Amino acid sequence: MGTINIKICCIQDLAEAEMAIDAGANALGLVGKMPAGPGPISDQQIHEIVYRLPTHIDSFLLSSEITAGGIAVH
Repeated sequence: MGTINIKICCIQDLAEAEMAIDAGANALGLVGKMPAGPGPISDQQIHEIVYRLPTHIDSFLLSSEITAGGIAVH
């Protein structure tokens, strides 16, 4: 049987990130600025969470940017 990967999205803070990791997640999704909808947190919050993640945990930024330059800046 292969490796099972679990990604939890819409992480709101470090406590939620730690809870997801403790529950078996090996990837986290963090929602940046969006035109509408639940889940976005500030870029500063995203940075603080990602900076504190263990190196074996992958993180993904969900962005509403639609150009390569906009995504790179975000």
